[in-house]
Order: sequence, then C-alpha cells, then structure tokens
Amino acid sequence: MLVGLLAGGVFVRSYAVRQELFAALDLEGPQHVADGCAGLDSCEVTKVLGGGAIAQALRATLKGEDVVIKIDEPSRLTNEAAVMQKLNSEDWSKNLCPRVLHTSQLEGKMRLVMEMLSDKGDCTWKTVRDVSLNKRGEKVKAVGLEDAKTMWASVLRTMQLLKQHGWQHCDLHPGNIMVNNCLDHAELIDWERGTNADGATCKAQSVAGDGANLFQTFGVLFGRKWTKVQSMTSMKNPLDQVDKKLKNDKFVIATARKLADLATEDTAKQAKIFEELLELIEK
Repeated sequence: MLVGLLAGGVFVRSYAVRQELFAALDLEGPQHVADGCAGLDSCEVTKVLGGGAIAQALRATLKGEDVVIKIDEPSRLTNEAAVMQKLNSEDWSKNLCPRVLHTSQLEGKMRLVMEMLSDKGDCTWKTVRDVSLNKRGEKVKAVGLEDAKTMWASVLRTMQLLKQHGWQHCDLHPGNIMVNNCLDHAELIDWERGTNADGATCKAQSVAGDGANLFQTFGVLFGRKWTKVQSMTSMKNPLDQVDKKLKNDKFVIATARKLADLATEDTAKQAKIFEELLELIEK
C-alpha cells in the first residue's frame, strides 16, 4: 500500500488506499502513531501525513532531524527499503531518492524511517503533480514554459541515470516525482515496486511502465487546462493533450512526438530516448 509523503508542505496522494490524504490528524488516533517512535531515541511524531487501515505515514523529528516514518506490512515495505538503500549506496544514484535512516519490525508491521525532503531558504521541494493540479487531478493553472522546461529537464536527467543502470520505478506518476528549483535533478519516492533485476518489466507487476507514466508528467507541465492528466498513460496522440498556447512551440511539438518512443520496456532504449529528449531542451 503506497502512502504519500509530505515534502515542502506538498501532499502526495495515496493511490492504493484510494482516499484523500489529510493535512493533520488528532495524534490520539491510530495505534501506528504511538508505535512510530517506539524504541527510537530522541524521536517525536509531529504530524500524521496520511494512511489507511494498515499503512501510516508520519512526520517526526529524530535526533533533531525532520523525518518521514512509514509503517506498513513487511511485504510492502521490504522491497522499498532495499531498493532505496541500494540507491543510497551508489555514487551515481545517492541523490535520486530520500536517504533511508532506519528500518525495524513492529509487531507484524515494518517501519521505514527516511529523511524528509525539506525546503531550505528559497530552495523548495514540490511534487510535479502539485505544480499545477488540484486534488482531483485537474489542471487549474498554467506552468510558464521556461519553468516547465527546467522541471522537465530535471526529471529527464534522473530517468536517464536510472535507465542507464537498468532501473524500473514502476509507479512513476507525477505525485511520486519531487522537483527542487535549486537542483538539476529530481528525486523519486514510493519505491515499493522498484527493481533493477535483469529483464524485469513493470508489466510483470500489472502496472504501466515508466515511459507510459511519464506521459502524465508531460501533461502536468505542458498539457491543456482542465485535462485530467492522472489518467494520461496512453501514448496515443500526445499533441492532442498540449496546451493550445504551446501547440506552435517547436520544442513542445518535438517532445510530444518523441514521447511515443518511450512505450518500450527496454531500459537501454529508454536511456537513449531520455538523452534525445534532453537534447531537444538544449537546442
């Protein structure tokens, strides 16, 4: 069960529990809140970020550092923790997802403690989803073309690196992509389905591949107003989704056409396509 995290004051929705997350709950609520800091020194839960009947996402301070604590079934968190720890340990990928600080078992549940992506001065984190959408996934404001291109480039750089090393995220909707206006790369969250096993594909998990899901991000940044981009996983006619003000922009047109090539599950081919998409920005 995927539970959204809070970063820089921005919500990420949980799709598995299929309910809206909430900004704060009474801390006298679920038992998970009391368990969140159990056995951890200098730890205090400060906010419930979201959850369901089983899973919980909590904001806390641990030894003076802001953290996110996820509590869920081991079957759901074991892979996420392992994937993130592996990415944390590699020089090329250590900044592509939050740092894992602690894992432990809690009476049949698993606890995953990770850093919170916190704002620093003018440098702010937000999900791609929250750049311009409301909670129903409807586009309510336009993103300036240059800002959209900058965010798009940061996402492409991260995806190019992951694909060069054979990684599949397999849940790459805009709510799981974090961008920061001071960084040239994005960070990804919710790695429950992530894998770099040889030959592994997202289709094997009955979910859309990373290329198809990236079409949603294109829709958030360059799509027309009021488009429900959360359901945009089809590579058909991407130009039909472009904001009418951008339909004559050569960069947007070329990008929309190139997106269709990402339908492949071959990570090496995807890496090359991400390189070509980045080249379109630099032209």
